[in-house]
Amino acid sequence: MSASVELTPEIAAERLEEAMARFVGTVDWHAETLAAGLTNRSWIVRIEGADPVVAQSLMDADGARSIGIDRERQYAAADLAASLGIAPRMLVRYLDLGVVISEFVVGTTFFDATELRPRAIVDIARSLRTLHAVEPDPRFENDITVPMSGTRLIRERARSANPQMFAEFSWAIDPIETVEELYRGRDLCLLHNDLTDGNILVGPVTRLVDWEYCGLGDPYSDLGDFAGKCELSVDEELVLIEHYQGEYDWQVHAWLRLYRYINVVREALWGIRMTEIGKSESDYDAYARFRFAQVGDYIGGAEFSWAVESLRAGLDLAAESPSSPRQK
Repeated sequence: MSASVELTPEIAAERLEEAMARFVGTVDWHAETLAAGLTNRSWIVRIEGADPVVAQSLMDADGARSIGIDRERQYAAADLAASLGIAPRMLVRYLDLGVVISEFVVGTTFFDATELRPRAIVDIARSLRTLHAVEPDPRFENDITVPMSGTRLIRERARSANPQMFAEFSWAIDPIETVEELYRGRDLCLLHNDLTDGNILVGPVTRLVDWEYCGLGDPYSDLGDFAGKCELSVDEELVLIEHYQGEYDWQVHAWLRLYRYINVVREALWGIRMTEIGKSESDYDAYARFRFAQVGDYIGGAEFSWAVESLRAGLDLAAESPSSPRQK
């Protein structure tokens, strides 16, 4: 395992102490652990006489780069998203420490926001529409977000990292080729590209955090990413599309469903790669298997086959197919 991707609790805590000494000087503060993510550790920091902030200790730049994270691209996207009103503002970045301090936004993760879930889906649709409308900027180019070729790159990295596990799940990986055959190209835009439950804060406002894997790609990829990783129902998919697109569009829905598969299998492939280079205290084998189980449930269902068959036929089967969402 490469030491450059290791972010131990001890190292993270030392970096937090130094960052807060710079940020508040001798003012009293205390930190409450928010999460130990796969590539960072986060705290709410309560400061005497001031508003709380969020501090993140990040994986070292070299280690981050080895798994497709570019800190300059991440920070530029986060700043842009904050200016659009869809992400918290970064207050200061201590690049030598790998610590970022951001404004604190009241909220909970998407899965825990039970009563606010319907409103959050609408908020996310509108946030993605705003994000995707931004003029593409070369600063945000990222090999792993390029449609289809980015997935091939992730697939080959996983195969190289753990050939045995890759072969074990070939049944889940092989349908990628079907999606590639159907893809015809679209204008690229800036994607968040990691819309997991923990990267969505739902409260009085809904905000997107953790822009590590952002890049230019197919706008429908973010829709499928959110739907898959946050386990949206068919009805919730319809709400997402209608508030993103302005009206229901069967082709958007079909691609949402294909990207729902693609992005969950990409997450599983990422887990395979991290079994070789990931943090020692993280169980990436279990994480990859969890994601592959989601893939199995999805590709065996009517929703995936409806998307493939509809796009192959090139017809509006939303009104004709018995597995159409409009027939649910």
